[in-house]
Amino acid sequence: MKKEQEKEKNEKRNNRVKARKELMDAIVNLKSNDDPPSPSSAPPSPSSSWSFPWSPPPSNWTWPWETSPSGTWVRLLPKTSISPGELVPVTVLGFPLLVIAPPPSTLPNPDSKSLNVYCVSNSCPHLGTPLETGRLSLVEGRTCITCPLHRTVFDLDGEVVGDWCPYPPVLGKISGVMSTRGGRELPVFEVREKGKWLEVRVDSDMEVFCVED
Repeated sequence: MKKEQEKEKNEKRNNRVKARKELMDAIVNLKSNDDPPSPSSAPPSPSSSWSFPWSPPPSNWTWPWETSPSGTWVRLLPKTSISPGELVPVTVLGFPLLVIAPPPSTLPNPDSKSLNVYCVSNSCPHLGTPLETGRLSLVEGRTCITCPLHRTVFDLDGEVVGDWCPYPPVLGKISGVMSTRGGRELPVFEVREKGKWLEVRVDSDMEVFCVED
């Protein structure tokens, strides 16, 4: 019975990963000079009373992503919607991400004049636990987030700091050995500011573990 359940879970996960990769491939293959829909692409007007079934886009309209050889930049959220000390969960192309603006007390070299923003998977690589309720802290000179379930500490470069699954004592260690979802590094993503937006760079090989159904 356990083998059948494990097989079914693996099939579900593989189907989700396949669907996400197909979606990412489609977006990465978009031409970077794609234009928004325009009235010129509408069918010929059958009569003088005929009108377009849509309104022309505003002159400053742009796609919410930008393709390039290095990946696809996708809008995360407006810069004004996150402040130092906040963790904001977002979903980008079906992937659960976590946008982090660490408070100055958790930065090794705080700069009050700029907004320091990071983006990581909102899914612990151990069991897929959402990290949005995790605690931010400065550990060994690195800004880190702690998984709220088994208290594994990750720096914002994705590396484990200290012990893997240290909580609860003994049981956490056993869980960490028996249940590993394909690696211990936390997936991290490049973030940039563009105009009023924060954007994240993703590519067709992107895979983020989600909580199993």
